[in-house]
Amino acid sequence: RVDVTALRTLATRGCFESEPQVRARVKVQTPAGEVLGIDEVALPGLRFDAAALPPLPAGLERGDGCEVTLAQDVVGAYALEVALAPRTLAFRATRPREAHLARAAQAIDHTVTVLELSREPRFDWPLLPVQVRQAGASLTAPFVLSTNDARSQVSPAAADGAGLKTGLGLFDGLPLPDGLELPQELRAFQGVAYDALELAPGVGVRQGSLRPVKGWTNPGLSGLVGGDVWGRFDATIDLPAGVLVLSRPRVLESGSFQRCQRGEALGEDACFELDAHPSAPGLETAVTVWRGLPLGGRLLFDVQPAQAGERLGCRVGITFPPQDRGASSAHVFPWARLAQTQPGCAELLRTAKGATLSAFEESPVDQCPGTCAFVQDLRSRQVSCECEGGAGSGEGERRLLELYRHLIERQQKAHERALEPEDP
Repeated sequence: RVDVTALRTLATRGCFESEPQVRARVKVQTPAGEVLGIDEVALPGLRFDAAALPPLPAGLERGDGCEVTLAQDVVGAYALEVALAPRTLAFRATRPREAHLARAAQAIDHTVTVLELSREPRFDWPLLPVQVRQAGASLTAPFVLSTNDARSQVSPAAADGAGLKTGLGLFDGLPLPDGLELPQELRAFQGVAYDALELAPGVGVRQGSLRPVKGWTNPGLSGLVGGDVWGRFDATIDLPAGVLVLSRPRVLESGSFQRCQRGEALGEDACFELDAHPSAPGLETAVTVWRGLPLGGRLLFDVQPAQAGERLGCRVGITFPPQDRGASSAHVFPWARLAQTQPGCAELLRTAKGATLSAFEESPVDQCPGTCAFVQDLRSRQVSCECEGGAGSGEGERRLLELYRHLIERQQKAHERALEPEDP
């Protein structure tokens, strides 16, 4: 892992052959204001491919396996280049801010935005201004840029002070349909839903939620931007230059039809990328969707069996719920449950040589709530799913946000009708 908010590299106990010698006890503070005490040890033998790092001081974390979190003491001198579709991280030489701006100005097939990063004066955290909009309320404040947190966070005090509502307070003042009773899983939602979160005008995410952090005591910061926002782009985080560069293919919309421009390709197919290759566990896949998915959708694969002429006998793909541009997901076919329910198809997937995209359907798979890999037997029509975070993970929140979006659109249409002049 890489954490640009941390000043000191961390390692779990599983990275050491024997109990490491503690050299000092140090205190570190999180952006939320929590102060942690960690033991400092010497971390030897860290390698990146053929490159070896000298021993360096590291904080000791709990953990059974070996997991190293690289902090600013290692990565702070580089530009971190994250490519969404191939899921790669590269360490590049830093470049002047002017060089990043020149690249953005020359981009033809991509929309490239260069955002300025400032630094928190005491702890050197990278900061950027964020605007969060929810109905008529808005929060504009500095947020920390995090490469270690998958989900963006917000200070409850900052959200409340800006009038952003938490949990079911989201529906206060909205006309709920008569007789509507919210299911229990929707009532458990405690996030701060937003209509838009922007890092610059038109650059961000539409329809999502922030996780309020209980005990947030840092009054100078209002939240944290995680991978659920910047991870929808190809990103370059150049800390020495003080910039965050976000890039993705241009999208051309005509009504509900969307086309993408990627390289010399211009069309609907250019909105999707699939990386698929065989491995010991099975067929490893990673899918990226550069267009928006207002209705959700499913991507179907054309799987290449190990033996020519073999018939798969099942539909294979990945399904997405409704969401903004930049959705991505990675899965290995088959998974344990699939081997039990559809053993023949599972075995062919385990030995497959690769896969290509065959079709996109603008509706998700009903049996697979959330972002999921799916396999459907062509004879029995039985569907098996492997979903991010487990089956149904985040389904209550997704349904709540869909209901909120529907009520907002309904309210806006009623307001527009009220403004229409009456017929003479």
